[in-house]
Amino acid sequence: MTSSHYLVFTLDDQSYALCLEAVDRVVRAVQLTLVRLASAFMCQTSLSLSET
Repeated sequence: MTSSHYLVFTLDDQSYALCLEAVDRVVRAVQLTLVRLASAFMCQTSLSLSET
């Protein structure tokens, strides 16, 4: 029997798990700062960072 290891994390009170073999690196989340009157471009840019 092969044992598997998982990386478990939480986003918005939902728990997720990834097989550790699929994980390349772990980057600690930083606190985000709300920027009032930020353009829509800035909001879209922050979302695209997770796709890289």
